[in-house]
Amino acid sequence: MNYSFEYIDIILLAMIAGFIFLRLRGILGKRTGFEGKASPQFEEILKKNINPETQIKKKQILMKKQKKIF
Repeated sequence: MNYSFEYIDIILLAMIAGFIFLRLRGILGKRTGFEGKASPQFEEILKKNINPETQIKKKQILMKKQKKIF
């Protein structure tokens, strides 16, 4: 009985998993907890989009567009 192929399979799968892990870490980066504050421009955009009145207006506009389509 030749069980050496099972060990080779395990080693190959571990190498592939390690390669994928390292590629994802390189692309996505490593979270350090020191990302810093958001820019002031982003804060303004967030405030505009979180405003309930703005949300209601957006929904009304979408409803009007949907009615025009149908």
